[in-house]
Amino acid sequence: MIPIKKISSWLPKLGSDAIELHTGTYANATTEADRNHELKRLKEGAELAHSLNMKVNAGHGLNLDNLKALVETVPHLNDISIGHALVSSALFYGLHDTVKKFTAIMQNAE
Repeated sequence: MIPIKKISSWLPKLGSDAIELHTGTYANATTEADRNHELKRLKEGAELAHSLNMKVNAGHGLNLDNLKALVETVPHLNDISIGHALVSSALFYGLHDTVKKFTAIMQNAE
């Protein structure tokens, strides 16, 4: 894992207008302490990218159980990838209700 301070020195040179934060480690964390640690790292990454005028996207392992804490903690999120969890949840709740559940979580955090 590359520390954020090292990334900040070369990130602007890449010429990208967006970054995607990998949320898989957060999503797979098994303890509250580990989840909080990962949320802190994701927040720092989002703040850095935003300070460099980059869009902040996030994805990997997000679902109805862990999305709320992410959107409440990590600022500047432009796009969130939740495709797998959306389809999986739709098997239980139906597509319409699943989309409503995910949308409600994201809108309540704004």
